[in-house]
Amino acid sequence: MIKYQKLFQKTRVYKTIDNDLKLDNLFHSYLVITDDDEVKYNLSALLLARIFCPQEISPCGQCPSCQKVISKTHTDIHYYEGKVTVEDIAKIIEQSALKPYSSDKNIFVIYDLQDMNLAAQNKLLKTLEEPQKGVLFLMFANDSAMVLPTVLSRSQVYNFEKFSVSDIQDQLSAQFDQDDVLIAASISGGRLDTAVKYLIDDEYRAMYNLAFEIINNMRKSADILDYYQKVERHKNRLKEFLELFYIVIRDIMVIQCADIDLVLCKNRINDIMVAASSISLKAATQMLDLIVRMRQRLFYSGNLVSVIDELLFSYLEVKALCQ
Repeated sequence: MIKYQKLFQKTRVYKTIDNDLKLDNLFHSYLVITDDDEVKYNLSALLLARIFCPQEISPCGQCPSCQKVISKTHTDIHYYEGKVTVEDIAKIIEQSALKPYSSDKNIFVIYDLQDMNLAAQNKLLKTLEEPQKGVLFLMFANDSAMVLPTVLSRSQVYNFEKFSVSDIQDQLSAQFDQDDVLIAASISGGRLDTAVKYLIDDEYRAMYNLAFEIINNMRKSADILDYYQKVERHKNRLKEFLELFYIVIRDIMVIQCADIDLVLCKNRINDIMVAASSISLKAATQMLDLIVRMRQRLFYSGNLVSVIDELLFSYLEVKALCQ
């Protein structure tokens, strides 16, 4: 069985493409909008296995075709990840003109369409406008705003729906401790990759704990250097740390609004209540705005030092001004 197969088979995008396949009416280009890495890699594997699996109940996950999809060794599937260049698109055009090796399809999987520059997207557009017979594009982007409207218009576009907490719990409960799964599903925000990272990634859990440590223990300017060094240890994952910091501040606001049932970080409810007693609702609101600004700065400048500095200094400033 493909990883998370039952979970993904319930999604709208899988059901739609599965139906297109049954009707022998596959479109030449599908684009899924999602920022969930588990969705990108596992949904693509499931769809590819569904397309190539010859079994009546498809995908079986066991036949040679499915095994080649799982191991990414199928000769008629071409994978492109990260920043795809104009030169890569030229290679795609060349490959798409060739006959498939072992099937009737040439499939190109592009995982990070949002990272493709305008020149490369325009070159790709020509292929999408005049697709070769049997050529299919399966593409993913984390933001449709980063994709040319003309590319969007020549693809079937699906905004991938977030999973429910119960769906994530049901999927992961057989593999992990029940209490850990509940926490992972709660803080995931419907993202499977976030839940999985909490369960298997020690550094991710360390960042989660660090967010609480900063909120409850960083009280004065003299503390900033110590916490700067702690955050800097995770500088290559600063975007994820900001996401976790956002979740914790959001929970503080929930407590202040007297709606404890909506708290996500249920395993740290006591810490959240302590923090909520010393941070005003106005301060929490401004802190969320601060984190959003830091995300934007990180995206546009990539200056990790300035982002960490401003995050910690501004956090203390907002906390003091809004007492």
